[in-house]
Amino acid sequence: MNEYFSNQKKKKKKGFGYRDYIQHLIKHESGRFARHPRFRFVAFKTIMRQQARKIAGFYVRRQADRPDITVEELQDLFFNDDAKSHTLVNSASRLANVIPGTRPFWTRQRNELEAMVKTLGSAHLFVTFSATDLH
Repeated sequence: MNEYFSNQKKKKKKGFGYRDYIQHLIKHESGRFARHPRFRFVAFKTIMRQQARKIAGFYVRRQADRPDITVEELQDLFFNDDAKSHTLVNSASRLANVIPGTRPFWTRQRNELEAMVKTLGSAHLFVTFSATDLH
């Protein structure tokens, strides 16, 4: 009997996320959210911002004079206004190449495709199905 209840707890869903909520609103019986001219763009932008906050971070290139820097030292350097702090800020880069639709994402995709072409060779057949092919 205890196994049954423990399995039921595992199957229980933990509420709705923002994406589920938006899908529910778009499928609303009145259709007002689906017909709204800007609703889908606002929802998409909000989802992209949530992904960016969750996924993106910063990384700092290691410097030769400070190979083992701690988080506290990094924070102190970041908030100071001296020459070392400026070099630190200049060495920090935004890491956002995993967020779909962003420029770093597409740059990464392009680089991967170019690497595949260099490794495997170019494709011998390229087919598109567009209206211009029928003229």
